[in-house]
Amino acid sequence: MSDAASTESIQLPVLDSVLYGAAKAFDYLGIRGQDMLDKVGEGILDYCIKKGFIKRVDDPQQFAHGIIAFFKNNAYVGDVEVTQDGEMLTITMRGWSFMPLMSKLRNQNCFLLSCPLCLANNSFMNANSLGWKRINERVTADGDYAFQVRVVPTAAATHLPPQLADMSTVKAESNVGKRIGLPAFEATEYGLARAFDYLGAQAQLLLDNVGSGAVEFLQSELNVQLPKNQRESLQELSSFYTQGGLADRIDLDLSDSKLEAAFTNYRYAPVLERLLDEGYRLTSCPFTLAARAVLRSAGFAATDMQWRVLNDRNAEMKMELRVAGHEFDEDKIGRMMDSV
Repeated sequence: MSDAASTESIQLPVLDSVLYGAAKAFDYLGIRGQDMLDKVGEGILDYCIKKGFIKRVDDPQQFAHGIIAFFKNNAYVGDVEVTQDGEMLTITMRGWSFMPLMSKLRNQNCFLLSCPLCLANNSFMNANSLGWKRINERVTADGDYAFQVRVVPTAAATHLPPQLADMSTVKAESNVGKRIGLPAFEATEYGLARAFDYLGAQAQLLLDNVGSGAVEFLQSELNVQLPKNQRESLQELSSFYTQGGLADRIDLDLSDSKLEAAFTNYRYAPVLERLLDEGYRLTSCPFTLAARAVLRSAGFAATDMQWRVLNDRNAEMKMELRVAGHEFDEDKIGRMMDSV
């Protein structure tokens, strides 16, 4: 990593759990789901520019290189090689941290691309009324992912090639032990929360669906054991996300009417503070999303969630709990997406 991104890092599974949940939550929307995920990319770029992680420049090619450099410096991808033959571009991703997630999702017939680098690039291209028409893709024996594209107007862009690479034999290993720079984590989490906010009343229900996917990922991919007792499950979540570097400590106080959490040296705090300062109601904290899913499985729902950002990157959160009743309204979300 570069000096700018090497001061702190976080374990990749902390972010992977949310990226998996986001892809699963939008799967039923098909291409509209990918459009929604691409909105996450708008937030990623906005956060990176405001924080000075990526410099805004007029030259589109230089700006695109800046996006790639940011994710390389934060260890999300080892290298991105681009070669051109006429109108055809061949892009090769080496050491791509999204590869295990993509393999797992495709083996479950979920074809949405929730890679933060890809979402940021899609947002940049959309802003310039351009997109990629994917021609083909392949996976090499040593784990590289390569695809051929043509640059086309946005309306002609496609997220998938006509013939998909065979990933049935690619083992979807977890990214346990891998780390990424904290700036990449922050930017992706900010993009997630900001993109969901415009959905209004349905947004938190959709984020809760992301949380359910995150819990599924923790259990199936990382073998996190969540007992049926919600108190013990929340402690397991606290332990997992603390070990992953989300916070140094997560102290919980649970009753039938509330859940309070105190985060010490909370790596999500800069994202939370910016969201609150900008007036966004929603948060995409991995622990909070997973905790809400655990409580929902136990028959509880949060009617209110309040945050306090303290000094030294500490924070407190309080959820008011009640008996669950609201359900994820897929039809209403679909109608919202049709109007976007």
